[in-house]
Amino acid sequence: MPDNQDYEWLGWLLSHPEEWTEEDLAAARSIVKTQKRAIRESHPKDEKSRRSYQGLIDELEAAIRRHELL
Repeated sequence: MPDNQDYEWLGWLLSHPEEWTEEDLAAARSIVKTQKRAIRESHPKDEKSRRSYQGLIDELEAAIRRHELL
């Protein structure tokens, strides 16, 4: 289970793509991959979890696009 530091780091990652290092970009891409796998492996009727996973994917993909435009 993630701790508060993990959530703080994720919050920073989402809000500061202009400051990312190559390691941050790789981490963001890895999280997207993990969340997509979580959707595939979740029960189709578990809509709450699936929405949560997809929401994080959408936010990270938007941050990745912002980072790549810099």
